[in-house]
Amino acid sequence: MYSRLLAGLNGLALVFTCLMAAEAQPVEAAVIDARNVDQLAPVAQIDFSALPAEAGEILNGRVYVSADGRHLAVVNRDSQVVFLDDTGALLGVTETMLTSDGFPATFIDGAFDDMGNVFAAVHTAGGSYNITLATVGAGSETTTVISDDKPVSVWLDSEFVWLEVIPADPNQPTYLAQTTLVDVGTGQFATTRWTRRPFAPAQDREAVARIGRLPAPLAVTATQDGQVSRWNLSTGERSAMARVDAVPIYGAATPDGRYLAWRDPASTRLSVLDFETGQNRLVASLNGLYVPFLLISARADVVIGVHPNDEPVVVAWEVSTGSLHRLGPYRHCLRPPDMVRLSNNAQRLVIGCDAGLQIWQVSPA
Repeated sequence: MYSRLLAGLNGLALVFTCLMAAEAQPVEAAVIDARNVDQLAPVAQIDFSALPAEAGEILNGRVYVSADGRHLAVVNRDSQVVFLDDTGALLGVTETMLTSDGFPATFIDGAFDDMGNVFAAVHTAGGSYNITLATVGAGSETTTVISDDKPVSVWLDSEFVWLEVIPADPNQPTYLAQTTLVDVGTGQFATTRWTRRPFAPAQDREAVARIGRLPAPLAVTATQDGQVSRWNLSTGERSAMARVDAVPIYGAATPDGRYLAWRDPASTRLSVLDFETGQNRLVASLNGLYVPFLLISARADVVIGVHPNDEPVVVAWEVSTGSLHRLGPYRHCLRPPDMVRLSNNAQRLVIGCDAGLQIWQVSPA
């Protein structure tokens, strides 16, 4: 499948300048939980139109957030990855990936490493795709894979770069591609050889749904009769199974993958599933309330919702009581958010839309 591998070093355009458009600079934040969620509020706003020219034209708020919420990544019109910190300072911009015709390659997916210093990005270029490892504030290295297959997600661990890949042949199964890192802290490939691994969820022939927006290697699938499976894509293991009384399609998981906040397709109720005990807890009746973005706190005691029923507000439910907190409106946008993320340490909620980003947090007393 991989007829030719090309590796090259691409410089990372670095700009060290502060963004004056931020409304406020985030300070040290508290972990969001049921005791303080009513204090969750916007603390900084980053307007794409006010970024330095080096950032390019950014039209989409599909934001990636490091585990501690300090580093952010968005993609500009030329498919360059633009790195910002949580105050809005521009940290760097990757080189443009080009197709053979000289047009910008299409950005597919990206991910920070656990420390938030290295970012992996995947671009497709028609008959090939590029995997770039960019060290925030330093340089980058790119490997090109000649293949008609389509990568759909990327992630990093301490040893490997991983891709989930859909074959060009529709009769072939989805697979994983893996290559070795010299050191994730340096953002360097040890080799340009890729090893193919099986895509574990394909084992479940009865699965009809896979919950989106879960950070790999975590994956969650469900069958029509409500059997929910948790998978580790990197190890190829089904790490837990539980049964619920509906098909979870929309949801979010805690960073350790133990708890899953989910709603059913008809939005009749909001629930939290504990994969370790198999217990599924009803949090609240939604009665058709459509919530496109659900996030769950690291302690699994709060579920945050953004843009419920097309209303530009942030809400939150306490898991133990079902109490609903209406936290207020988010920044002005011309369309619904493109992405909403909660940092793994549950300290920062980041909302991204066409106009820019907004950071919410609980500031310590």
